[in-house]
Amino acid sequence: MLAAEAQDGVWALDVGDGAWQHLDVAADTGADVVAVSAAGEDAPVLVLTDDGALHAYDAATGERTASQQLIDGDVADTASIAVDTSRAYVNDAAASTVHEIDYNDDLRVARTFDLDVTPEHMVETGQ
Repeated sequence: MLAAEAQDGVWALDVGDGAWQHLDVAADTGADVVAVSAAGEDAPVLVLTDDGALHAYDAATGERTASQQLIDGDVADTASIAVDTSRAYVNDAAASTVHEIDYNDDLRVARTFDLDVTPEHMVETGQ
């Protein structure tokens, strides 16, 4: 599964089928997309909106399956979602935190890392 930000939502591509699914996030949430990531086959598409909420969508049906309010206040332009095989990481630059999300458990916040730096850019290395 691959995902990309669209003008009013997200495009999700099922690589195996070659089929695109448009997720109309703006109509569903009333908010604009800030960051998006696909967790892989049979996993949700994760969408962070400008109201600070993280949403999980089923790419096959286009249905929102979970939501979690993560960020209070304005969401930075540098907000991003990094995904590995079981967790997602969402940066909150204004609060100097990174949220670790269990996307297989209704977007449960597993941990929040309070940092001494502003997490404007994220990369993941190793596994």
